[in-house]
Amino acid sequence: MDTMRFLYAALRLSLLMWVATTLAIVSSGAMAPWHSLQLSREESVAMLYRRKDNPFISMIAGTILAIMAISLLWLNEGHAVRMEHLLALVRRRVRSVQPQAMPENERHPIFLAGEASTGDRLVLPEWGHVNAPPNSAKLRAMAFMYQWEQEKKDNTVNYVKRWKHHRVESRRFQESGYENPLFPVAPTCLALAKVNLGDFILSKKMLGKLQNYQPCDIDSVMLEEICAQPRMRDYGEAVRTTFSMFSSFQEAPSLFFPYRGNSEPTNPSIGDLMLIIQYVPCGPMSLLGLQVPCEAVHAGQELLPGSRCSVAGRPAELMEVTPPPKQLRVHFVDTGSPDENYVDVKDATFTQVSEPWEVGPHHWTFAPVQFTQSKSIRPTFVRAFTGNTNLQNAMGEYLLGESEEDFYIEEARSVRSHLEHGKHQVLKMMQDTICPTSLASAFLAGSSPDEICIALEQIYTAQDAIEIENQTERRVNNGVRLFGFFLMWVSFNEMLRPLTWIFSFGILWYVGFVVLFVLHAGTFFAALCCSGCTIGTAWLAFRPTYAIPLLVGPLAILYIYDRLATGAAPRF
Repeated sequence: MDTMRFLYAALRLSLLMWVATTLAIVSSGAMAPWHSLQLSREESVAMLYRRKDNPFISMIAGTILAIMAISLLWLNEGHAVRMEHLLALVRRRVRSVQPQAMPENERHPIFLAGEASTGDRLVLPEWGHVNAPPNSAKLRAMAFMYQWEQEKKDNTVNYVKRWKHHRVESRRFQESGYENPLFPVAPTCLALAKVNLGDFILSKKMLGKLQNYQPCDIDSVMLEEICAQPRMRDYGEAVRTTFSMFSSFQEAPSLFFPYRGNSEPTNPSIGDLMLIIQYVPCGPMSLLGLQVPCEAVHAGQELLPGSRCSVAGRPAELMEVTPPPKQLRVHFVDTGSPDENYVDVKDATFTQVSEPWEVGPHHWTFAPVQFTQSKSIRPTFVRAFTGNTNLQNAMGEYLLGESEEDFYIEEARSVRSHLEHGKHQVLKMMQDTICPTSLASAFLAGSSPDEICIALEQIYTAQDAIEIENQTERRVNNGVRLFGFFLMWVSFNEMLRPLTWIFSFGILWYVGFVVLFVLHAGTFFAALCCSGCTIGTAWLAFRPTYAIPLLVGPLAILYIYDRLATGAAPRF
């Protein structure tokens, strides 16, 4: 009897809440969801296609994402196995050497530590010839502009103000009155030095791993020269402040330039500019890689972020160099073009590139330790045969790795940085295909390449440096696992979009809310189980020496128990 009274009271409370909420929506004058039932068939179909998230297209996209998530989690376990074997091989074969190179170490993994130095003087002509202190490895200027950005959600369009690292094209905005000015210079300008550690020259990949950025001291003379540039004529006097970049949660000293007004850093206006100039000093470093001769291919002209180019007759600037086959991520600076795109290096004509390095006959550099054969989705008993690497064998023979091309990529030792590289690889691949397995493989190629190339800005032993690399690989591997789980959860929710879209309409929206909550909770646990099963199955598939005892062991125990229970002796 008490149970019936409780259920009756709960039902009355639910009805009162439903009526009160319904009256509140009606009194607000907003269009309620059930009003769609009063529309004609033509109007309902038109409203469906005006929605940004078409439920049936979302269902197809969710299916693609689900396959991509499963493929990503599966391939990530294969990557973990390959890196374990590669790190174990390097531990056994690494040679700790002195800064004086020995020719007999060619195509062998070597480790050296010491004081790196350079005689180059780094200057940025784009920013008033700002120069880095002597003995600097890198110098960069990053500009952020306060701009309008358009956001679309269903049938509504909102315009928000944000600091952006590239120009947001406002000509494509749906409404007028939200114009963004042109960027006065490339958002990123970078200069690299030829850094030496004895007879060895740091490769560009190693320079990309140096992340000890320090604020560059901008004196009044440099500041006056920056403001005197013709392109800065619309900007007022610089104000020294601090700013948090998109790639870091730490604030860095910066310069604030107001655009045609008297705005302040705490209250910016559209067009205001924030400039951060930093350098990386040379100093104690620990390097590990494959010793190779420093040839013209390593010392050639460098394609660095900020380099101006022309793509199909359109002016653009290089944002980032990405791994092959399409190596360049460019940002178009003219109006009427996409904000950014991925193009092949042969499709871009560069008007400004850095000069090649001068190398001597006895200079050496580093190549990453890699496999010579591509990874396979199909598991076999030999998952990572370390004989297929670009190391020299006992006969003095070797094969080239999968990608020994030396190019500069900004690579912070963080999970976020690696995942961002994977995202760019997926966006690049989506221009050619939407095959889920290809997208998953592209993501791992950007976030977790199967290679070892270490550059640390402290003095370590060889084993300590390898252990630091191992810990970084584990963090990135776990980050990809977590990303794959969330991708699977999102994909399951998108696959149920037609059902959730139906429950978002009608007078029983209150019941629909409860149903939607149950559905999302169900997809969460389904994604948790599916991702866990995928990771576990892939772990066993890529480690057959562990899988066989794990599968045979319980069966053997059950067999022995059954034979003993029936009084018969076990037979093997």
